[in-house]
Amino acid sequence: METYKPVNLFVEIKEQNSKEKKKGKKKSIKTSEIGTLENETRATFIVNKILLEKIKFIAYWDRVLIKDIVNSAFEDYIRDFERKNAKINIKNG
Repeated sequence: METYKPVNLFVEIKEQNSKEKKKGKKKSIKTSEIGTLENETRATFIVNKILLEKIKFIAYWDRVLIKDIVNSAFEDYIRDFERKNAKINIKNG
């Protein structure tokens, strides 16, 4: 199981950007990706309060992270959509 460690965003951005400059890279790190695992980003959604409380309950009961439940729900919904329609092709980057 991967562990999460809290980070100071400002320090992390400064350190990452200085590393990028030393390597000659011009692309800066996105603040939405600081402190996340590879292929993860932060996103904000408005959700029904009751659904959120139920998700929190399930996460607590199953001893899993809320993000894992949400990812699983997204994957199930997308799999169902693609089965009924067509595969969605997304460019990486």
